[in-house]
Amino acid sequence: MSSDESEGRAPSPKRLRRLAGSCDFCRKRKIKCDSSTTTNTRCTNCITNDHLCTHDAPTKKRGVKN
Repeated sequence: MSSDESEGRAPSPKRLRRLAGSCDFCRKRKIKCDSSTTTNTRCTNCITNDHLCTHDAPTKKRGVKN
């Protein structure tokens, strides 16, 4: 048994959950989205362009289609 295993490590603190990706507007325009880091409900690009900041578009499946 190593010294790391015998010492009781404290559980890691809970991390904030990030959004899966960019919002629909930023994804469509292929621009960087900061909706996961802002505390506001809208990202900077959506505020600037007066759009709703939504995350409704389904994520695309990766890999080879069967």
